[in-house]
Amino acid sequence: MIELPGSSPRAVSVTTTSAIVVRENRGRKKLVLCNDGSDIMYLVRGQTAVINTGIRLNANGGSIVDEPDILGRMYLGPWSAIVATTTSVLTIAEDGG
Repeated sequence: MIELPGSSPRAVSVTTTSAIVVRENRGRKKLVLCNDGSDIMYLVRGQTAVINTGIRLNANGGSIVDEPDILGRMYLGPWSAIVATTTSVLTIAEDGG
């Protein structure tokens, strides 16, 4: 997992029921999410993740980095995740707030 300066790295279990894995953070500057499990994971910006929709993180290391766009705008709301068949671990590094 990438560790961001000033971040609080953590890990959460993701199951077959959608759940918020990252809470809203108005101070967020960068977010790194990595699927450390053996099942494909799906992420969504918002409240409810659904299998086969949103952002797919492949098993065993699929990841996404969310950071400000060219105009400095960034999504600061919650992220939710779900897996299809087993419990998987999502590692999280968030900078800011």
